[in-house]
Amino acid sequence: MIGRRLFLAACGGAALGVAAKAQDRAPAAPARTRSIYWQLAQTTRQFTADRLLTRWASYRRSPGESVTAVWHDASQILADAALLPDDPRADDSLIATFRFMKSFSASGNPISGYGPAASIDGTRVDTAVQYVDDNTLAGNAYMEASQLSESPDSAELVKAADLLAFWLMHATLWDRAFGGGFWWNSSRPYKPAQSNGLALQLFLRLYLDTGRAEHLDQARKIYDWLRATLLDRDGLYAVKIGPAGTDRAKFAYDQAIMIEAELLMHRATQHTTHATHLERAQRLAGALKSKLWDPIFGGFLMNTNQPLSRSPVFCGWVTQALVRLYEADRNQDWLDDAQANVDVLNLFLRDPAGGGYFSQCRVDGGNRTALQQCVDQSWMQRAQALLARYRG
Repeated sequence: MIGRRLFLAACGGAALGVAAKAQDRAPAAPARTRSIYWQLAQTTRQFTADRLLTRWASYRRSPGESVTAVWHDASQILADAALLPDDPRADDSLIATFRFMKSFSASGNPISGYGPAASIDGTRVDTAVQYVDDNTLAGNAYMEASQLSESPDSAELVKAADLLAFWLMHATLWDRAFGGGFWWNSSRPYKPAQSNGLALQLFLRLYLDTGRAEHLDQARKIYDWLRATLLDRDGLYAVKIGPAGTDRAKFAYDQAIMIEAELLMHRATQHTTHATHLERAQRLAGALKSKLWDPIFGGFLMNTNQPLSRSPVFCGWVTQALVRLYEADRNQDWLDDAQANVDVLNLFLRDPAGGGYFSQCRVDGGNRTALQQCVDQSWMQRAQALLARYRG
């Protein structure tokens, strides 16, 4: 791929050279930590710590802002979880941010759900509208972290995720409009794939951890609605349904979320469904490549809307899903695509001077924004830390 060759020429040689000299002087490190992608994940983590982390363990949405948000803080918990167990400092970091996140709830408890944003010190919480995707992403981040953290507080992560699921089930955000599905938020503008896909993941993770049948029942209800309502004839999920009808734009991260949801369904139900959900994950990944892969530079496009563009979070999310798919079926093709995807994001959106990522550019790298959001750093940190397990 053009993207990989140019990226390695731009920054890979130098990074690998530094790593090689360090290895000459010290005992061999764990294999993952010798990967260029691990080094890039660590550089990104340092940018985040220097420019976005606050003394309250929250993260600024972008450098200089005085606001933090669930979307950003939960993403950074996921990013730090991806560094475990090879970087134990990440454990302290994610637990500290988890403790801060109670500030997003008006009651100080996840059972009442999170508002989307607050001041970086946890005051002035915005609770006027609550978002399903904020709360379900946080719950999924807690469940992921609970599997990796060695902190004495790790059990609290599962409890908090369970409380967020309880809030979701009782917040009246699922109704009969369009046959079911969760609204995006409490103002009820539309019902999107990503909010429902993240809710599906949360209930499946809770079922796999607790074995409670009500979690699996809720997951199946969401899954059936998604397939009946938003799965399109091209094998991909439409972005949303609402009063104006179905918006059939296709977003890469919606498909990535559903690939992982299928893999979780496979784990939860394979004793009765056998390989059905694994095969659906594979077909979805194939359809995603057919629709949103860039044949010139490689990597996945953000969505089907014009102008075609790239984003660290909305494109980088696909790498995570493909790594998970590889872990399920050991097909190296998924890793090839996962690697090419982050290579082109590094080529076009990484700032080599500071180590951070810009938020968006056109498909050819042009018209790059100057904005550097926390969520962009988080997902590039996570995607590359996961990829480093398998690619050098």
